Amino acid sequence: MRELSISMRNNFDSSARMDIHNMSLVHKTDPNFFALEGVDYSGKSTMIAEVAKRLKEQGYRVITTREPGGTLWAEKAREIAIHDESSTLAKLLMIHSGREDHINTLIVPALEAKTIVLSDRFSLSTFSYQRTGDDLHKDDFNASVTRNLESYWVRPNYIYVDISEKLWLQRLEEIGTTDALESESVDVYRFRRNTYIDEFNKNYGGLFLTTKEEADYEARIKAVVDFIKVTNTQND
Repeated sequence: MRELSISMRNNFDSSARMDIHNMSLVHKTDPNFFALEGVDYSGKSTMIAEVAKRLKEQGYRVITTREPGGTLWAEKAREIAIHDESSTLAKLLMIHSGREDHINTLIVPALEAKTIVLSDRFSLSTFSYQRTGDDLHKDDFNASVTRNLESYWVRPNYIYVDISEKLWLQRLEEIGTTDALESESVDVYRFRRNTYIDEFNKNYGGLFLTTKEEADYEARIKAVVDFIKVTNTQND
């Protein structure tokens, strides 16, 4: 993966071997808006709670949310998208209708109030989970729908939480799940992980937490907190 120098971010601690990628590709981002992304069991949900806690302890105003979901309507859309047997496109449009409400009802008002918004998933997950690899034409069409709608919305600063196949299998066995979003085979894990990384590098950028330090939870938390604090200084 292509790396950019982080020397311009003087307060960012690079000792944890985290990579900042392709920041020039990110547009329409808000310095208070962050999305943690990654395949299921990567640890992002647990990480968001801890990051929010530490930022609040340091005096920042923070809210956490999730995608799909985050508002009453968006949560209803999530339930339909997860449990209904409709087509991939129908589910995609349901997710986007929920995202529209989520952005306008919760995210934008919080950003206008200079509150840091931490979201468990956002558009990057949509690209990963709405692609099957079985029908490239359909995958490309679904991606174009997401990309066109995304151009109208505020965009988060992305933090991708990578996980090795070995640790993923370990967590899958330990936790187990009945959630359709998290029922995966190894092949699906590999496909989604590759889709995440490819999309992140080509069209998003942000902070990439590599598998090299996945066992060092504290290093990962510190890297995320530092990244948010440095990005947030753009408000000053």
